[in-house]
Amino acid sequence: MLPMQTLPLDGFHFTNEYLARTTISHAGKQVTLRSLKGCPETYDFAGVRERLCRVRNGDFVFWPFYDRTLHDPVEDAIRVAADGILLVEGNYLLLDEPGWRGLAEYADLTIFIESSLETLRDAFQRLLKGGKPYNDALKHHLSVDHVNYRRIMEHRLPSDITLAVSADRTVSIRKAK
Repeated sequence: MLPMQTLPLDGFHFTNEYLARTTISHAGKQVTLRSLKGCPETYDFAGVRERLCRVRNGDFVFWPFYDRTLHDPVEDAIRVAADGILLVEGNYLLLDEPGWRGLAEYADLTIFIESSLETLRDAFQRLLKGGKPYNDALKHHLSVDHVNYRRIMEHRLPSDITLAVSADRTVSIRKAK
């Protein structure tokens, strides 16, 4: 029996300090990355790729972790197991956009978990539990979470297995290669 370890993509968020001082053009205006936190642009893609490459090569690696109390990543928080099954989870690992699309090559097996837009209610509740005022959480939910959901659903690479999660949380295999 092989050990299994889960490695979350969220640890690769850029820090809030970086997000607050970095601006990009979005929907025709300049905004800070902080206002878009959660979008692919708010992740350290190069760091993700570098760690996945090192893991693939069998190198000793530490992985960052996102601390939901600090609302910031903690560098080198997870020691990656030297052997066994590594499950890397995150919204953008199968994103079919420049840079991101190359990450699938580091996987032996890809699984996409497909859900409806309604399941984003959990993300909204997490924002509230994390201390965001209701109006700020709703604004973020509608302007970031919904946009990300559509972006992922419309621009994703094929997966080896697709699991469909229904509103009642039952899971079925939608498609397998």
